Amino acid sequence: MNELNILQLIYAVSILIVAIGQSLVPRFSGKGLHLGVRFSERNAERSEIDDVINRFNWLTLGLGVALAVLVFFVTPLFARSIVLQLFVLLLAIVLLTLPLIRGNKKLKDLKAEWNDPGPRIIPENLKREILGKEFGLIANGLWLHSVAFLIFIACTAYTLTNYDKLPEIMPTHFNFKGQANGFSPKSHSIAL
Repeated sequence: MNELNILQLIYAVSILIVAIGQSLVPRFSGKGLHLGVRFSERNAERSEIDDVINRFNWLTLGLGVALAVLVFFVTPLFARSIVLQLFVLLLAIVLLTLPLIRGNKKLKDLKAEWNDPGPRIIPENLKREILGKEFGLIANGLWLHSVAFLIFIACTAYTLTNYDKLPEIMPTHFNFKGQANGFSPKSHSIAL
C-alpha cells in the first residue's frame, strides 16, 4: 500500500466513524430529549418521534457510507494537494450534519403541531450555569456540535499553516519512557 491508499482509507474510515457516532446521538440524549428537542412527558414516547429518529439514523448511516465511498475515490484526483483533500473531507463531514438539522426541524414541527410546551420542570442535574447563562440540555443542544466543529477547524487551520515547517517524517507513537517508537510521513499526521 502506498501513502495515497492509506490516506484514502483514513479519510473514508473517519467519515464512517463520524456517521456512526452521530447516529448514536439519539440513544444517549436522555428521556424526553430527541435530536435537541425536549418534549413533555405526555408526548415523549409517541411513535411519530420514533419514526423521525429511525429516518435520521438511516439517513445518517446511508449518507455516511455514500460520502465515505465518494471521498475514497475522489482523493486520488487531488493527490498533490493536501489542502483540497482536507477541504473535501471537511465538506463531507459538514454534509453529515444535514440529517441532524432535518430531524431537528421535523421534531420542532411536531412539537408545534401538538402544542407541546416541553417539560414543566427541568431537573437540576441538567442545568449548568456558565458566565451567567444557562447552557446544556435545556437548550436545543445543537450548539455543542458547532463548538466541536470549530475546534476541529481551528486545529486543521493551525496544522495547514505550519505544514511546511513540519519534518517529512514525524513521530506518531511514544513508549512509556517518552521515546518515539513509531514514525509516519507528515501527510499521514495531517489526515489524522
